[in-house]
Amino acid sequence: MDRSPLLSSIPWWTRSFADYPKLAGTATTFKNYMTARRATVAGLIAGLVPPATNSPVATISGEPRSPTFATTATLTVGGADITHYRYRLNNGALSAEAPVANPITLSGLANGSTNTVYVVGRNSGGIYQSAGAPTISKTCVVNTAAPTVRLSEVLAQNVSAFNHSGTFPDAIELHNEGGSVVDLSGMTLTDDPSAPPPKFTIPEWHKHSTPVVI
Repeated sequence: MDRSPLLSSIPWWTRSFADYPKLAGTATTFKNYMTARRATVAGLIAGLVPPATNSPVATISGEPRSPTFATTATLTVGGADITHYRYRLNNGALSAEAPVANPITLSGLANGSTNTVYVVGRNSGGIYQSAGAPTISKTCVVNTAAPTVRLSEVLAQNVSAFNHSGTFPDAIELHNEGGSVVDLSGMTLTDDPSAPPPKFTIPEWHKHSTPVVI
């Protein structure tokens, strides 16, 4: 090997194969061999490598209350670094992949059916949540005869939040989830159903289509 005084003065750890022309060709051949070898090994072990330990976990929100009168539902998928997802309804097949910007839209849910959604999320690195540990929604039973009006809020100690004719009584809010007006005339409210008569009777004029405080 030609070791000129100039080359000898260059620290060995700063040199490259360009400083040794006689080895450059051999080094290139060796690097190409290792690159090809890595590709071959990666192909042989594909599918045999244990799954990543940082499996992402999707979240589900927007499930309707149960029982519900509705035969449709819209669920939102999210989660830390979750960009895409696949889902299935009950024992059905997994859907095609969809971005989280697209919600899960369910329709035609049969009256009397019990419905649960299972989701596997995918993160920005392309890693999917384990199919054996999907995110599971709240279970919802469809009952088309279920009331559309629900008790949505209770104010049990009204200090100053709600003023009614100069007083601050306890109050509740009723919310109609349906698309039709509901006649609540004559219905009663009480906090002790075992001790009649009821404490409040809704006036006959009251038809409920928007949230109302009583």
